[in-house]
Amino acid sequence: MNVLGIQNIYFTFSDVNRAKAFYQGLFPLSMKFEDKEKWVQFEFQGQNIALASHGEAGGHKNAVVVFEVDGAEHLQQRISELGGELTETRDMGSHGTVYTVLDPEGNMFQLFARASLQTRPQTDSTTGSHDES
Repeated sequence: MNVLGIQNIYFTFSDVNRAKAFYQGLFPLSMKFEDKEKWVQFEFQGQNIALASHGEAGGHKNAVVVFEVDGAEHLQQRISELGGELTETRDMGSHGTVYTVLDPEGNMFQLFARASLQTRPQTDSTTGSHDES
């Protein structure tokens, strides 16, 4: 697995519509994608910035960095060997797959593998967080 870059950074909220009004009023953000009260994604200076419901981050309440990767071979085994935990996997069909990971200190981040670049990992997790490219 190679890291291709930061795919997205998102913040979690209990009221995504209120957060959307705040951030659009404060910054010159271009709307890229919206999924009702769950997810709003903007493009800002070439970077994806999103606002998400707490549920989209597996209940976590913090900022989430999403790294884009070119594959996910043996992902669960490698994360475990390093003291982390693959907690959730979300297959997003033609978009790709999002893997939610906790590092050894419990900090959460996600890996995103585009459908055309990924190899399915060896895992039995089936639900997870949300991300759009």
